[in-house]
Amino acid sequence: MQGFRAMLYKDIQILVRPWNILLIFLPIFLFLSMQVMSEKVVEDGLAKPFAVGVRDQDQTMMSKTLIKQMKDVELFSSIEE
Repeated sequence: MQGFRAMLYKDIQILVRPWNILLIFLPIFLFLSMQVMSEKVVEDGLAKPFAVGVRDQDQTMMSKTLIKQMKDVELFSSIEE
């Protein structure tokens, strides 16, 4: 038990250093800010919706699922098959 406690203490010391905290929270901050900015771009009309054409040659379930998912995207005004 003493070894586990020492290992845990050492790991916590490594994580608590200022640069390591920055390295942990920086990707989270960047992801959240990119999420907010992408929503603002669509809401403000900076990215205009456009039509998309899809040629489904193999008629598989995967391509039908992809077309269905594309219809849910707000950026595409229409999906032409």
